Order: sequence, then structure tokens, then C-alpha cells
Amino acid sequence: MQEQLEGARIIVIALILGALGAVFKILGGILYGSKAVLIDGATCVGNIIAGVALYRSLKRSSGPPDEDHPFGHSRLMYHGILLVQVTYAFIAGLSAAILYYSYFMSYEVEKGAPIYAFIGTLFYIASILVSRRQGYAGAVFSTFTFTEVIEGAVTITASYVAYEHGKMYDLIGGLIILLYLLYELREESERLGVLISDYIDPMITRQVRNLLEDRGFKVEKLRIRTIVPGHYHGDAVVLAENMPYEVADLLVDEAVHLAKKDYNVDLVVHIDVPQEAKKHESR
Repeated sequence: MQEQLEGARIIVIALILGALGAVFKILGGILYGSKAVLIDGATCVGNIIAGVALYRSLKRSSGPPDEDHPFGHSRLMYHGILLVQVTYAFIAGLSAAILYYSYFMSYEVEKGAPIYAFIGTLFYIASILVSRRQGYAGAVFSTFTFTEVIEGAVTITASYVAYEHGKMYDLIGGLIILLYLLYELREESERLGVLISDYIDPMITRQVRNLLEDRGFKVEKLRIRTIVPGHYHGDAVVLAENMPYEVADLLVDEAVHLAKKDYNVDLVVHIDVPQEAKKHESR
């Protein structure tokens, strides 16, 4: 819970830096006529909205287990990540509209546009460096924030060339930003889809299985799922052959402790004792 609260504070700092970058990019687009810089500024606003949504979801996900969420609230983080994607999808549609209508307009790009785009991009580089310290949610946020840096490089170049040679280069820059944004949306949507499908790295399952087998158990059933990246829940059924139940219970406790300590797996194990052993103990 403390880690998630710390992560929320990191996102706030990243948002402040991003907001400063957004101010410069929007001003560069409005004051100096560049549609590419204006689209860049629109994605900056989307970045801030997405960051606020992510911050709120991180705060909620830090809550302890309760009656409604016996496994904890960690997965509420996915709600914020989904809102990030929805926000950027809206910005992508807005950017497409700006490009379409600007194509039929007559306008000129002034020299201040690439300068303001450059200053805004510097703030976004700082925002990325901060947000990547948070973990998976921060990594998603920084992925879309990194889009702002790529967009910044594109808009600096496009607006400068458009200042020298005409608006078509500015529109091409805006189109590049839009296509890259759509690509990132596709990639992050697929990644989120994998995570919410209870995907587990097979290596984690093998390591937990080894913990049980190394203590003499036959693993009859083992299921592990990802709660959030780096935190897992699992259950197992093991057969304790040729050992007293009391010994098996101690060995299971040891394996459960190591699963939590080494792999952050909350493991529940049912010990299945052979019928012959049960009859012997009952005597």
C-alpha cells in the first residue's frame, strides 16, 4: 500500500511537469499558427487528463482488503490505465479532425512555433524520467508521455520546415503524430488485454512448483494468476507421500513463506494425504 501511495505522488510530480510542457506547446500552436504543434498540445492536454485518472486509480488501489475486495484493491489500477487509453483515443479523433479541416485552410507557420515546441518537449522529458519510477502504471503513463517527446521532435522539425517552405510540411508532421498515437494505442490495448486475462509468466509457475517439489510433495494442481504485475495469487493441491501430516504442514508453511518472499505470490496450499497414511494416523 505504501508503494502505491508513493507511486501516486510520483504521478503528481510528473503531471505538473507535463502541464508546464502543455502550456508551451498549446501557446506555440495558437500564437504561431502551427497545426502540428497544436495537435501536439492537444495530446499534452490528454496526457494530463490521463495522468489525473491514473493518479485517482492508484489512490483507490492502495486500499486494504475488505468485504467487497477480499484480495485487496490493487486491480483498480487497471481502471485508470483503461481511462488513459480512452482519453488518447479521443485525442486521436480530435487530431484527425484538425488535420482534415486544416488541409482546406490557408495559413502560415511563424518562427516561434518550433521554439515553443522545443521548450515544451524539455518538460516532457523530465516528466518521463519521473513517472518511470512508479512501476507498471507509471510505465504505461510514461509510454504515452514518451509519445509527447517523439511528437515534440516531429513538431519542432515540421513547424520549422513549414516556416521556411509552407504549410504542407506542418500537416505532414501532424499526420505522423496521429499515426504514432494510433500505433501506441494498439500496443497498449493488447498489453492490457493480456494482463486482465489472468496471464502469468510461466517462469513464476515453475519456480513455485519447484518450491513444493523440492520439499518432497507431488504437485497435483497449481494455479497462479497476476493480480497486478509483480503481485500474484495462487492455489495448489499437493500430495504428501511417506511423511507425517505434521511434517507436511511445516514444509508447506515454509514453501508458502518463500513463495511470498521471493516471488510475491500469495499461495494457498491444500495437503492431500494418501488414504493409507490417514488410516495409519487414525490408529
